[in-house]
Amino acid sequence: MAVLLFSADVFTNAAERIGLYLGVPSFVIGVTIVAIGTSLPELATSILAAVRGQRDIAVGNVIGSNLFNLMSVLGLTSIVSSDGIPVSDSSLRLDFPVMLAATIVLVPIVWNGARIRRWEGLVLMGFYAAYVAYLVSDAG
Repeated sequence: MAVLLFSADVFTNAAERIGLYLGVPSFVIGVTIVAIGTSLPELATSILAAVRGQRDIAVGNVIGSNLFNLMSVLGLTSIVSSDGIPVSDSSLRLDFPVMLAATIVLVPIVWNGARIRRWEGLVLMGFYAAYVAYLVSDAG
C-alpha cells in the first residue's frame, strides 16, 4: 500500500509538472493523463477477462471501478479536505453533461441484447477521443 501511494504521488506530480511546463491546465492533465494512467490496470483486467470469455468480470470491473471512484474516492477526499472539493463552473457546464450523455448513450447499448458490439465500442472510443481533443484544443 505504501509503494502504491508513493508511486501514485510521484506519477501525479510528474504529470502535473509536465503539463504545466507545456502550458496545459491541471484539470486537463487530470482528465486525460492521470485518468488513463490510473485506469490502465482496470483496462488490462477487462481486456484479459473479455479475451478469456469472462465478459461479466469485464463489465463488472468497469462499473465497480467507476462507482468506487465516484462515491468512495470522491466522498473520502471531500471528507478529508478542510474546505471540501470545489467544482468549477466550466466542469459543471461541460464535463457533467458529457458524463450524463455517455451514461444515456450506454444504456440502450447495454439493453440491446446485453452486448456491446465492436462498432459500438469504436463509437464510444470516438466520443472519448473527441472529448479529449476538445479539452486539449480549448486549453490551448
